[in-house]
Amino acid sequence: MKSKKDSGEGKPLTKTAFVRSLPAELSAKEVVEKAKEAGITLTTNHVYTIRSSTKGGGGGKKSAGKGRRAAKASKSRAAKGGGVSKKAFVEGLGSTVPVKEVIAEAKKQGISLSPNYVYLIRSQSGKKKGKAVVAKVSNGAAGSSVEQTFRKLVIELGVHRSEQLVSDVRSKLQQLIGGR
Repeated sequence: MKSKKDSGEGKPLTKTAFVRSLPAELSAKEVVEKAKEAGITLTTNHVYTIRSSTKGGGGGKKSAGKGRRAAKASKSRAAKGGGVSKKAFVEGLGSTVPVKEVIAEAKKQGISLSPNYVYLIRSQSGKKKGKAVVAKVSNGAAGSSVEQTFRKLVIELGVHRSEQLVSDVRSKLQQLIGGR
């Protein structure tokens, strides 16, 4: 007699293969119920583990140390439908803003941050190639902080896209001035 675990090809279906064969829209509880119907013993935690290793691309189990907490803290608000992610928020304010002010501003916008998270994001953002170039350009350039911010944006967006945007602004200003 054929076991309920068999996939039909003579090979038994593993728990991981079973979970991956079901639509991702099913809740973990529904997956456990379907597994029970198929004669497979699963827990909701096992379902979450299998799904997270499928999404991550890195595979394997991760330690329950700081890495898991950092990953949990960096879940984006955009994915939850709340707008900007925590990381983007911290990077958007820049590294010159004191940590206490970053946290206060985040709290005003309904984002909860810890000082350690702000330091973590700032330390990681300094390692990117583009950021090092921005620092060199802004240090050597004279002018106001607005001009330095503009230079940083040009480097981040690219010269071509920046020229397009400036051209758009120029034409809109001409329309406003001419439309009086």
